[in-house]
Amino acid sequence: MIFLDNASTTKPDKDILENFIKYQDDFFNPGALYKTSVLINQKIDGIRENIVNLLNGNTLGSFIFTSTSTEANNIIINSSVSNNKNEEFIFSSLEHPSVYNYAQHLISNGRKVHFVKTLESGEIDKNHLYSLINSNTKLVSIIHVSNETGAINNVNEIATKIKELNSKTLVHADGVQALGKINVNVSNLDYYTISSHKIHGLKGIAGFYTKNLKLLKPYNLGGGQEFNIRSGTTNAPMIFSFYDTIKKAIENQKNNYNYIKSLNLFLRDNLQLIDDIVINSDLNNSPFVLSISVLGLNAETILNALSEKKIYVGLGSACSSKKSGNRVLESMNKSKAEILGNLRISFSKNNTKEEINEFINALKEVVENLREKLK
Repeated sequence: MIFLDNASTTKPDKDILENFIKYQDDFFNPGALYKTSVLINQKIDGIRENIVNLLNGNTLGSFIFTSTSTEANNIIINSSVSNNKNEEFIFSSLEHPSVYNYAQHLISNGRKVHFVKTLESGEIDKNHLYSLINSNTKLVSIIHVSNETGAINNVNEIATKIKELNSKTLVHADGVQALGKINVNVSNLDYYTISSHKIHGLKGIAGFYTKNLKLLKPYNLGGGQEFNIRSGTTNAPMIFSFYDTIKKAIENQKNNYNYIKSLNLFLRDNLQLIDDIVINSDLNNSPFVLSISVLGLNAETILNALSEKKIYVGLGSACSSKKSGNRVLESMNKSKAEILGNLRISFSKNNTKEEINEFINALKEVVENLREKLK
């Protein structure tokens, strides 16, 4: 089996799994008042502070744990909405469905929403973004690394400029595809979302950095956990595991980046063996994601044929891949043929050069066979 859909999820590391089982010994409810629970709660508070430091966050900032990054993104956007109907919200067209669909929800509720134009390289058009900022701009949400193409937006730099234009505007970045892969600095951001299962950790734990807890609203009601923002029994073992995952990803970031870069370049070079393939990802993008288009063919047909060979790639965001079109590629002015034939190859540290070579040969065979049938 060759897994090349690591932007959708990653295989948990063995040591992360083993330690998670050990952490189950700390089964006590952190909300209880006896000593063991108090100690666990203190440990969790220390982890919050350490994660903020690892993200290069503001010393007064904090970290909120959630079950998924989708939940985190929803909490952030929901908290930014008030009864002031004059508020304006800005999103890029590159956002993950958890952000983009919330933007659509705001529109359906009569809120004023702007979408930032996309450059052909896949990054946002910063000049267009800055032109949209005014005294009513409440929130700007920009993805750090595109889950579709790997395009990188310098969100900390962008946040600095936004604050110069309107110091009260809140700035959020979805960093799910960035953490542990490129350098992260959230010092000028108000919110930053991360997830465990995208960096070889467990599913079911994610969270977000916040510069100011007071700006957040309760998302669900209950026992008041997570600073009364997200009620529900605190999952201490999962939090401990998440922290291990974050530390490991950052510690190994440089070596993993260089290794993945070599796989990415090897694949790029060898894709030339196949006729009529367009590479949609710029060389300056994150090497962990490579978007390609096989012209004249339907990508889903290619994906199914590769799946028969136990080679797994993506069609784009796994959260929306079954829906028609691709708004990210559309925003990059890609043609219908490029969108129809779009495949997303995303790498992990577990992939090998041999696997990439096998994938290239399989893709070449599949594409040639499908094109032959169309003659």
